[in-house]
Amino acid sequence: MRVKNGGPLAGCLPTGAIEMVTMLKRSETDMDYGFGDEQLPHILQRLREAAPIIREQAPLGERGRTPTEKVVAIIDDLKLWGIMVPRRWRGLGMSTTAMFEIMREIGRADMSAAWVVQILNGTGWIASLTSDEIQEELFGPGIPRISSGATPPGVAVPVDGGYIVNGAWPYSSGSRQANWGQYGVALRCEDGSLKHGNMVYLKRSDFEIENTWYTAGLQGTGSDTSVAKDVFVPKHRFVPVEKSFEYKDPDRRHFGAPSDYWPVTTLIRTTSAGMFVGAAEAMLELLKAQVAVKPVVTTTHNPAASSQVVQMEIGAAAAKISVARQTILGATALLDATAIDRAALSLEERARLKGEHAAAFELISASVEKMMHIAGSAAFMTKNDLQRFWRDIGVGSRHIAFLPQLGYEVYGRSLLGITPNVIPPGLY
Repeated sequence: MRVKNGGPLAGCLPTGAIEMVTMLKRSETDMDYGFGDEQLPHILQRLREAAPIIREQAPLGERGRTPTEKVVAIIDDLKLWGIMVPRRWRGLGMSTTAMFEIMREIGRADMSAAWVVQILNGTGWIASLTSDEIQEELFGPGIPRISSGATPPGVAVPVDGGYIVNGAWPYSSGSRQANWGQYGVALRCEDGSLKHGNMVYLKRSDFEIENTWYTAGLQGTGSDTSVAKDVFVPKHRFVPVEKSFEYKDPDRRHFGAPSDYWPVTTLIRTTSAGMFVGAAEAMLELLKAQVAVKPVVTTTHNPAASSQVVQMEIGAAAAKISVARQTILGATALLDATAIDRAALSLEERARLKGEHAAAFELISASVEKMMHIAGSAAFMTKNDLQRFWRDIGVGSRHIAFLPQLGYEVYGRSLLGITPNVIPPGLY
């Protein structure tokens, strides 16, 4: 079963995409045949109950530059480090649609906490695509929490039995919750040249964390710099570029779940969008509560909600957020149906989703800016949650994966048949 049109209308009902995925026939003898989305209602309910605590802890996490122990305990209790990890490794084995909705719910309370959950889930899922030997080492003791970094890459020098690795990887989100690291390295060849695109898996004891993450938003993600100095990495924990990400080894034993067929970058970008939608929705609720009781000073509008301009602008902001959400749900429906079929998205489909996601992020950004204008100067007080959501969305949306101009360019070149595209196919 395959969704042919993954655009906004594919997810026009709030739970339509979820129902489409979970109603697909599943084999009673193969726990990894379908998705584990039957757990989703319970998880979302528990997250709604925990939301006041997560939101209350957000300023503390921001000051400490990492999620607080109370927030981490909630994530631990709900087993949210393994949302997309296949059930062969005791993960929840959930769909991209479920992951999007979970990120949306956490994002309503704290985008930094959602970002950490997203990143560690993404790297954990990527680890489930690696060789049998790596999977067994990482997942054998339980669900690993893996921080990551790609650029600039470290350097791996071949030695007997493995490699000596040196590197410093900034933007390593969730580094303080991690017990493993997944880091990009360039392989130094015999002639001294560097072969890029490889990655290694490091134990937490193999790298240190340098405090470098001081930013205007998403400060609570612990996205500091991981540093490895002369670390020996056994040969089996080195993943060469030709076998990274979407490579499928025909002899691999730990393989076959729907999640083994997702395209890496498309999947992570799509599920990450959930936290942006959730944070924008949280801002909308805060704004609605404010305009219901506060006046527009120097005018006769008391409360502000009596103003037709305010009514119109809130309606416009809400519509933009809703369209963004439905656009992304169309993408999750396509990704999940394709994975159930054990098929792959075409390059044209990937490019289209990249372009549609660009439109969705522009809609979210526009709605957020409009809401801050309506809220007025009080919204920028540090005690006001509106400004925290605004800062977090502002910083997060500047991530290279979400930049609209690149999304439109990739889609445009695809439509015009211009090759090569500006981004390698595996990275969109």
